[in-house]
Amino acid sequence: MPQDFPMIPIFMYHALRSGPGDTDPHLSDPAAQPYILSLSDFNLQTELMTILAAKSALSWNSIIDNKSFVLSFDDGHRSNAELALPVLAQKNLKAAFLITTDWIGRPGYMAESQIRELAQAGMLIGSHGRSHRYLSDLADAELDDELRGSRARLEDLLGIEVPAMSLPGGRSNARVRERVAAAGYKILMTSRIGLASAGDDPLDLPRVPVTNRLGLEFFKRLLAGDDSDVRRMARSARIRDFAKSILGNQLYDCLRVMLIRK
Repeated sequence: MPQDFPMIPIFMYHALRSGPGDTDPHLSDPAAQPYILSLSDFNLQTELMTILAAKSALSWNSIIDNKSFVLSFDDGHRSNAELALPVLAQKNLKAAFLITTDWIGRPGYMAESQIRELAQAGMLIGSHGRSHRYLSDLADAELDDELRGSRARLEDLLGIEVPAMSLPGGRSNARVRERVAAAGYKILMTSRIGLASAGDDPLDLPRVPVTNRLGLEFFKRLLAGDDSDVRRMARSARIRDFAKSILGNQLYDCLRVMLIRK
């Protein structure tokens, strides 16, 4: 295992499933299916990650400095608190949780008390917008409301600064990034596939999406310093991004769900 690991994978998780009997309706959403992992798979992945766990505490001010990897969770699904947190605590791992604030307290999503529990356990809390609408589709006023409203909700809830967010659906452009900075965010986690480094623009951090199609060998190779799988994923993502730019977000999403259901 190499000692020097200058490129850092920021793993992007979403929801976990406790088992085949889990009846949460979100877990049957076709669009969400690739991003729902079994608890057993998450256990195996984090067990492997503990081999390279950084000793320094996770902080928004140094999100990737002196790290071997970073864990992040988008959306705010209830499984983040109910399933992921006990695993992280057992393995002494920290993670960043990016919350869609209009979903707080809805069926299937975390309550305010669970978000506070994450923060009290040393986890980082950030925004994932208010409604999970694609930010690049919004007019300036709606965009600013998504950015500022979600941040204000979390800061009121936790009584701390919330300087970071991630992009709903990964949709972004130059205008979105400008408004993110203007809203006071210092860190923006994207869905652009790649590895991060200390020299990256903190308002354009790439991540590695974790889907249920990735086997444990993927994590073994990546954590050993082999980024060939991630580079292949990035090439495929660029093709999808081109399709999004031609079709538009709505049509692209409809076609994606149709293909998943086949």
